Amino acid sequence: MRITSSAVVLCLSAALLLGTPVFGATDAKARLESIDQQLHRQEWQAAATAAREAAAAAGKSPFGRELALPIARLAVAEAGLGREADALWSWQVAQNLDPHPLSAEALRAFGPPGELLERHRLRPAGQAPDGLAVRAVESPRPRRVQGADPKLSPDVQALPVPQWLRVELVIDADGRPRDPVVLGGGLPGMTWQVLDAVRAWRFEPVPVDGRPSAVFYELSINPPAGKPLAEMMPSDPLLADLEAVVRRGAWKEALKKADKSWPQLLNLTALGRPGLAAALALRALADAGNGQDAEAVCRWQAAQVVDPGIYHADLSAYGAAGALLARNRWGAALPALTDRESGLREPSLGKHTVSASLPWQRVAGNGVLVAGVIDERGAFRQPVALLTTMRSAAATREALEASALGGLCGWTFHPATADGRPVAVTQTLNYRFEPNQRGGVVIDFRTPPSPVSPPAHTAPARPWEKH
Repeated sequence: MRITSSAVVLCLSAALLLGTPVFGATDAKARLESIDQQLHRQEWQAAATAAREAAAAAGKSPFGRELALPIARLAVAEAGLGREADALWSWQVAQNLDPHPLSAEALRAFGPPGELLERHRLRPAGQAPDGLAVRAVESPRPRRVQGADPKLSPDVQALPVPQWLRVELVIDADGRPRDPVVLGGGLPGMTWQVLDAVRAWRFEPVPVDGRPSAVFYELSINPPAGKPLAEMMPSDPLLADLEAVVRRGAWKEALKKADKSWPQLLNLTALGRPGLAAALALRALADAGNGQDAEAVCRWQAAQVVDPGIYHADLSAYGAAGALLARNRWGAALPALTDRESGLREPSLGKHTVSASLPWQRVAGNGVLVAGVIDERGAFRQPVALLTTMRSAAATREALEASALGGLCGWTFHPATADGRPVAVTQTLNYRFEPNQRGGVVIDFRTPPSPVSPPAHTAPARPWEKH
């Protein structure tokens, strides 16, 4: 698949810059309320059409909850139309994006269609659905005999983050896929569009002990290529020196060297995105080696936003630090998100220190709009650069984004709370380079413009599926 730019993305970015609401939270909530009214009136076809339209809009978000909500309602509508297999598939997709897209009480209010869904909660990976015997077989592997490859929309392709997906399916004795469970990766829109295509696939039934049987099947899209990080880095003595120290596992020395070299690397325009991403990845390894796991994961995910290609790096040469990052590629293990209903106490800035990585006297007025997740521990995760404003050409766009993303990963936050307990929420932050007492950086909290497509980065085409 190829990641490309689109006119839609440019329009969304311009709207953000001008302060125009785009797919705002208020609009999304109004859409859902309208669909709920149609469902309560049992206007199943109208609700299904409206839910699909809402899902198409929400699929532009890099986070899952916005998309899970309309897909859950699509499942209710499909159940009301008597399309049980489609309803259960949509319901499973919604629960992969958000564990609780509709409460038990909300489902009951929709009558028999909601009751059907309540009986089919998402199964754990590796566990057979209730009432079905499923075998784990190495060979023969189920062979697809019908169905087209998934095609991602331009809006999803344009998101500048790694696009990968691992899904465990059950292939029943008739060769039909069912009960998908996402094992890792996958932008929400990608997950939805891939699984929407996969449910039309048919497989040659797999014989077990001479009889067709239901079997587990793992689908892997764009898996990591596994190229050593050292071979992916541009030729630069600062990067090479830092990588050698990290490889030795001299973690304290690596952290000091990473801090010292970072401002220099940001000002080397020849490095481009691959070099800056490699520098962030090496700093993330140094963080992990020094026990700073939250910062390490955030910076590693930020590196994959600066250059999505670095997602493919093999980090096995760096021991436990590399293993930690390998388990936390962008898109992996996203926590269940809480929406901003009444009673939610918003997150706030905690303890922090700032040492400006770029000379703010030269870049004052520039800024980066960053979206991410502030989890229940107050850690910043899954960062995405939504929009970069350039009022000064003293630094490249990629240097501004790398500086902002890497800098935010060093800040801590007081998490949002709901009913007195910490919860994870999406959050948009405006990271501005301005003269001030904290070292030249100002961060403003903003309500998420849910959902918004950020500008695209170009990435090479890759095979869409690999077994």
